Amino acid sequence: MKPARIAGVFTVIAAAALPVLLPSAALADPAGDLRKEIAAVKSFCAPFTQKVTGLKGETVQEGSGSVCVLKEKSSFRVETKTPDENLVVSDGKSVWSYDPFMQQVTIASFSEIAGSSPLGLIASDSPEVWGKYKVKHVAGGYELSGAEGGDSFVLTVGGGSISGFEIVSRDGRKNSYKLGSAGPVAAGTGFSFEIPKGTEVDDRRSR
Repeated sequence: MKPARIAGVFTVIAAAALPVLLPSAALADPAGDLRKEIAAVKSFCAPFTQKVTGLKGETVQEGSGSVCVLKEKSSFRVETKTPDENLVVSDGKSVWSYDPFMQQVTIASFSEIAGSSPLGLIASDSPEVWGKYKVKHVAGGYELSGAEGGDSFVLTVGGGSISGFEIVSRDGRKNSYKLGSAGPVAAGTGFSFEIPKGTEVDDRRSR
């Protein structure tokens, strides 16, 4: 079984309340809080460990790799090393998902996937993308859910760094990423993809 791809935050509460409760309710803005936390995160590279759990909480798969985010160009790069090699890379316009074993690459538009991937949300500052989600505070971070269903996310962020994120599918399966110590993006880190000769290409950008 291959690692789940990096594959897709935000709540407004309106209610009549007692005057003593109104100020705190009015000031509650988890979406705003999260965007401030994300804005404080600089471009980075970090190792990660991955765990996929099933409906009963059982471990289905474990993996490891590295992730880089270049915020000023809305770009990211995710290299999965174990249990199988895989690469997902975006230059802020296109996203390539490459499977070297199968010699296949799928290409999508960044604008289409930015709102369905934690890294797309971290790399993007688009109000249109962020406006599609409801956000609430949870222990250790923020939970993001789409207004139209789909996957939900949990981001663990604070103090200018992201320590992890989790993708929760509608059926309850979880794909969790724990990030290690982050460092600056090294010179020469690639945020584009040159398709190797002989690779099968599925280009979905024009569909």
